[in-house]
Amino acid sequence: ALYKCKGAVTKVVEGGFGAEVAVDVEGRAVVAVLDQDDLETTVPKAGQMGMVVRGIGRGTRGTITTIRKEAFQCDVRLGEGLHQGALLEGLEYEDECRLAPLS
Repeated sequence: ALYKCKGAVTKVVEGGFGAEVAVDVEGRAVVAVLDQDDLETTVPKAGQMGMVVRGIGRGTRGTITTIRKEAFQCDVRLGEGLHQGALLEGLEYEDECRLAPLS
């Protein structure tokens, strides 16, 4: 019943193949654990914060520095974690998601 619902990834689950997602369902927040194949991400604009959801830096937040629309890639400067300060170049759109609070 969560098809086409908007939500916010709150954390990447153990093993890295899914995420805990807060979803607004008919005006109430529901937390669901979803497999990565069931998620579609929204890429933040350059300068905004996002979360790496796959690959090196998975589960950490960072700032989008560059977006390459023609290649469906972006660069992310990690703002926390073991690789804090590192620049991840050429991250695929599906490896990064926008951070947004539920309204």
